[in-house]
Amino acid sequence: MTISAKTLSAIQAAGQAIDTARAELAAATQDHADLVMQAVATNPFGAENDHLFNRWKAIARISQSVQDMEAQCKVVFHAAAELAMHTASEGDNPAPMRKGKPSLIGQSTIDLAPSDVVAKPQRAAKKASRKTAVAKAGNKAGNKVGNKVGKAKTRTPRPLKGNAALVLEHLRGLLDTKSFTRVTQSDIASGAGIPNGSIGAALKQLTDKGLLSEGDRGHYKLA
Repeated sequence: MTISAKTLSAIQAAGQAIDTARAELAAATQDHADLVMQAVATNPFGAENDHLFNRWKAIARISQSVQDMEAQCKVVFHAAAELAMHTASEGDNPAPMRKGKPSLIGQSTIDLAPSDVVAKPQRAAKKASRKTAVAKAGNKAGNKVGNKVGKAKTRTPRPLKGNAALVLEHLRGLLDTKSFTRVTQSDIASGAGIPNGSIGAALKQLTDKGLLSEGDRGHYKLA
């Protein structure tokens, strides 16, 4: 379907009607502006001034809207005219038919090559091989995880060294595993023979390793 001359004429007529309305509204806007200026000059505080001013603003808004419609109508007309000219030029010089494979429209049967019949078992075999490969990969991953877990379980804790070992050795002579006993850090430092400032870190290391349990502030027992 193309843009006919009748359609272009209708669009053009609509544009002319909008242009006439725009001119009338522009004149009405100017007339009301003159009335507002005259009323303000005659009586600046008149009760009708606000009414005249609001009426002038309403007419001015309508005039602006119609002006926008006229501009849009011009865009529509030029686009339609260009499309009509382009369609007419294509009608004068029809495009040649492209050479290629014949259309399948109207054919009632489709020949199947032997390769098409064999393709289904091949796809099934490929899917089966993929499933086997995925299963093998899963088994390998499971074995790796199991080996890592087994190694983690068989690891032996590293022996304590430094201040933590000295503090634990001293506390084993003071504490038991049944009840909490209050021991000050200064007493521990004196008994273990290490600086008082190093006691906090040593006690934290022992509690983190599960060798010492801390109750109320300053109360400990062996784990």
